[in-house]
Amino acid sequence: MPLALGALVFELALPSDPLVWAEFLLAVVLAVVVSFGVRFLVSLAGFWLHDSEGVRAAVMVLSMFFSGMLLPLTLFPGALGELARVLPFSAMVQLPADVLLQRRTGYSLLTLYGFQLAWAAALLMLGRVAQALAVRKVVVQGG
Repeated sequence: MPLALGALVFELALPSDPLVWAEFLLAVVLAVVVSFGVRFLVSLAGFWLHDSEGVRAAVMVLSMFFSGMLLPLTLFPGALGELARVLPFSAMVQLPADVLLQRRTGYSLLTLYGFQLAWAAALLMLGRVAQALAVRKVVVQGG
């Protein structure tokens, strides 16, 4: 909806180069993997907590704030901006948007993909470790 309203008020300029769209698609696929890794870890918290909704809500707020969904991360001041850019949340929204808009601010495309891949691998490995610990904790009774 915001995009549609913005397109009515401002001239919408999307890339015409198919290569940019292909690069963007790859960034979106990597963003989905990072997002899954975060959500997987949050869901695994349910093995140790009676109710994981608080963790889910907190991560949702952090994700919206630090992903660039509400405000571009380039507008964050000083240390907050630096922190926001190294968290995995930036790999979910800001980086794909930077690829689409061709505003990589001094980083190569491979560096951005590497950042997304590193977070995806770290989150998935951490999730696998947490899952292995959780499976040892689970006790099922009845049928």
